[in-house]
Amino acid sequence: YNGIDDDCDEATLDDDLDQDGFPLAMDCDDNNPNINPDAEEIPNNGIDEDCDGMDLISSVHQLADSTIKIFPNPTVHAINIEVNGQLNYSTSLYNLEGELIHTELNTEQMLVNDLPGGIYLLELRDLNSGQKIVERIMVEK
Repeated sequence: YNGIDDDCDEATLDDDLDQDGFPLAMDCDDNNPNINPDAEEIPNNGIDEDCDGMDLISSVHQLADSTIKIFPNPTVHAINIEVNGQLNYSTSLYNLEGELIHTELNTEQMLVNDLPGGIYLLELRDLNSGQKIVERIMVEK
């Protein structure tokens, strides 16, 4: 249990101390089976459950009579948009120069994995009232 694969056999306990199915080299906390690359991230708890190098941060907004949660931020692959309530909305992503990068209607997820790392602005607009919220999104690569 020295953390080194002395026997060159990944199936031995020495290579997966917490027995979560991920060898020491892939697991960011090999003493806790609940922390591994397949674990579900719990936002804002100070723990990186899924070993991606960050703890999800989410934002909560009010728009019309709905509560909107936007997460994770920063993100690598996608922006999740969780709407609690009835809302007909558009989602637009802009770069800092104000150029429209992408827009969708009533989406629950916007993929950003093809974008270069940087800061973007995500706008959600209520299509009935015209009210909007804007969230600063950081895409990491």
